[in-house]
Amino acid sequence: MGRRLVIRADADSIMGSGHVMRMIALAQAWAKDGGKVLFISRITADSLRERIVREGFVLIEPTGVYPESSDADFFLSQTSADDWIAIDGYHFDTKYQQTVRQAGRFTLVMDDVNDRGEYAASILVNQNADALRYQYNVNSDAVILRGTRYALLRKEFRNHARVEKSIPGCGVKIFVTMGGGDPDNLTSRILQALGELTFPDMHVKVAVGAVNSDLDKIRQEAADLPFPCDLLQSVEDMPALMKWADLAVSAAGSTCWELCYFGVPMVLSVVAANQRGIAASLAKTGAALVMEEDFNLALLQSVIEDADKRTLMSRAAQALVDGKGSGRLAGLKRVLFLGYGEEEHELITEFRKAGCVVDHTENKVDSINGYDLVVSYGYRYIFPERLINSGIPIINLHISYLPYNRGAHPNFWSFYDNTIKGVTVHLIDAGVDTGPILAQREIVFSDSEKTFIDTYKRFRQEIERLFVSIIPTILAGEYVAMPQQGEGTHHFLKELPEFSGGWKGDINSVLDQLLGEKWEFCRD
Repeated sequence: MGRRLVIRADADSIMGSGHVMRMIALAQAWAKDGGKVLFISRITADSLRERIVREGFVLIEPTGVYPESSDADFFLSQTSADDWIAIDGYHFDTKYQQTVRQAGRFTLVMDDVNDRGEYAASILVNQNADALRYQYNVNSDAVILRGTRYALLRKEFRNHARVEKSIPGCGVKIFVTMGGGDPDNLTSRILQALGELTFPDMHVKVAVGAVNSDLDKIRQEAADLPFPCDLLQSVEDMPALMKWADLAVSAAGSTCWELCYFGVPMVLSVVAANQRGIAASLAKTGAALVMEEDFNLALLQSVIEDADKRTLMSRAAQALVDGKGSGRLAGLKRVLFLGYGEEEHELITEFRKAGCVVDHTENKVDSINGYDLVVSYGYRYIFPERLINSGIPIINLHISYLPYNRGAHPNFWSFYDNTIKGVTVHLIDAGVDTGPILAQREIVFSDSEKTFIDTYKRFRQEIERLFVSIIPTILAGEYVAMPQQGEGTHHFLKELPEFSGGWKGDINSVLDQLLGEKWEFCRD
């Protein structure tokens, strides 16, 4: 891929580490495809900063943290219009997003609760199960991606095959995680409540985040419990913990999607207002039970004892997350469409339906950096060699059966020269319509298609249908480009002869007029 992803996300004991952790997941998938990653982040925990560096990513601390004005200024000074930008954090408000986007940056904004009022983004992502309930106020050309299909899982999770979880009769192996910060120290309250349970062989493991400020207190409480309780800080192998657990007691944050991946039954606590939607959606699907503000010991005891209930919760959870969300986001394509606009065809819409971000212009372009694909359809300019050799595929839609009728007015010359009639999708090279062919289709016209306007409409219909049929192959990079065979023909604008009736004239009459003999074009 070779593109650079620049991430703006922060972590401390108040906001927790969830925004940075899920950006690590996106960064890993990005790097796997050959991209470079830069984090611009204020992170208070040494272990989290060290993890980013160990992953091979560059980490720079901003000179100020928004809403300080120096934040956006510094961020823009470290990025360019060729970068992909990812912004994750509730403090990055509408003004911040607009500042970055208006500076010409291509932005992916992560959201959970639609709390900013107005958004400015190229791509807006809500990875949560309740995402569809939000009506986002965002710029009209933004691509909005919603749901757990885009849940960001780090590679340590994705490297584990998803298997159906084994459910024991009594779920006494309990995993507790209240997020990276846990500013209200709910972990202590949970451990105190668990201490009242008397199940044989009970074993608890507690993951404490790198930015947790109550570590010493939690450590003492864990040591005082009547059953084994392991306190684990800055856990590197979180998947092993989740696979070990019969049950998880968790905050209703992004960790939920990791637990879903392994099918771990969950009892959730809403530790912040932005978690209410996640908790409610998981409860609705049957993947989790939700505690109210007070820790519900009876609820926890009942789910520990009920294997059937935990089985249903596990299956419901695992159905939500397939582990491919990071790859889907990292694999999004940015397409530059040149020539005819959306009012003239549905091709741009088809790319957007495929999850692509599409920019369009009819004007001459001098740079295609930052794009994954360029499509030319009715574009009136010649591409300079430096763009052709940029390594970014440039695809042209041409309404002739190449190698015949390259150049101008292929509709007319297909009949005048009496060549095979058809349409071709091809890569652009240094010649005019001489590039290797991706797909082509021959056309047979009906008796009702008598004028050049009729045949032009048909040419347009057929090239668009053909192109739509190969968009998935193009986006997957699985197309085969075949060199053109034969010498073919080529025509310039100045070669078009004058003829009465114009494009509305009957084709046979026009050919009679120009060729000086009785003529009827073949429709068979």
